[in-house]
Amino acid sequence: MGSQVAAGITLYTNHRCPMAHRAHIVLKELDIPFQEEIVDLEVPRTPEYLKINPLGQVPTFIYNGEMIQESAIIAQFLAELASLAFNSFDL
Repeated sequence: MGSQVAAGITLYTNHRCPMAHRAHIVLKELDIPFQEEIVDLEVPRTPEYLKINPLGQVPTFIYNGEMIQESAIIAQFLAELASLAFNSFDL
């Protein structure tokens, strides 16, 4: 996939959340590198995280400053992003 697509990808997640796990699966299957930030779901969300996602939910996916917070939409976005990267690759 390469660093072109991966530039600016951050996933706010918790490894015990099944919805966040969906985003992990897609990122790993598409071999897209990303920065991972763990959100502790056992305590109230920090003010810093609530600025990123006012609902305080995970997953939260940030790509080049844009936020997506629904795991199915994250998966669809990543599939389309990978398709664009693959189609622009000179064979």
